[in-house]
Amino acid sequence: MSNSTKTVITCGLLTDDEHFRCQIEQLFNETDILSLLEVHQSPLEADMSKTIKTLDVLFIDVDLPYISGFDWFESLRTEQLCVFISDDASHAVKAFDYNSIDFFLKPLTMKKFYKSVLKIRERYRATYFSKSQRKQRTSLFIRSDNRIYKINYDDILYIESQNNYIQIVTQDNKYSTLMKLKDVQQVLPKSDFIKIQKSFIINMNYVTAIEGNSVIINNVLINISRSLKKDVIDSFTQGHLM
Repeated sequence: MSNSTKTVITCGLLTDDEHFRCQIEQLFNETDILSLLEVHQSPLEADMSKTIKTLDVLFIDVDLPYISGFDWFESLRTEQLCVFISDDASHAVKAFDYNSIDFFLKPLTMKKFYKSVLKIRERYRATYFSKSQRKQRTSLFIRSDNRIYKINYDDILYIESQNNYIQIVTQDNKYSTLMKLKDVQQVLPKSDFIKIQKSFIINMNYVTAIEGNSVIINNVLINISRSLKKDVIDSFTQGHLM
């Protein structure tokens, strides 16, 4: 079923708190907007799931053994929607640093849960509408040197962050504009573009080789972050490296 016709938002829960798990499962049973498809008691168990990244929303307990819920979610390298859970209110600020839809302070009430369900539904609709629009776009518009330029995605070789500016490098030109790298990354098609370090996004279609810890694009060597190297290679080879 396509996202445009989907009526149930699929969810996963990660918590080692048995009492809270029972409580929230009962609350899920009271709504037909959300469907709780996966429940995991540890990060290791969740990591073994082959479908965890296909779920629409993840409910994550911050207070996990060995690793915090924040660190586990960051390790997923996913754009999934999330809600963080804790019995410590001081975690709320950090939760929203991760663009969390909501923060659940234990114990959870039905009123709070229902308000969150409505927030999730609205964010879900906005997120998937945005993704649908993004798939249809083939170019972006930027302001540079007192002009507005249309740049086709297919023409972009790579994008470099330079403090509060980015430089977009195409086959024929370079454009500097006031924008953050993370903002331009949101509008680029993920099938073609990948972030290889904190300052560079590259168009994978123009990579001619990977040499050591660098990619080569148009005879330019760009370093790959050590922490991202495996993800970068997997993106190119799709797991079929000979």
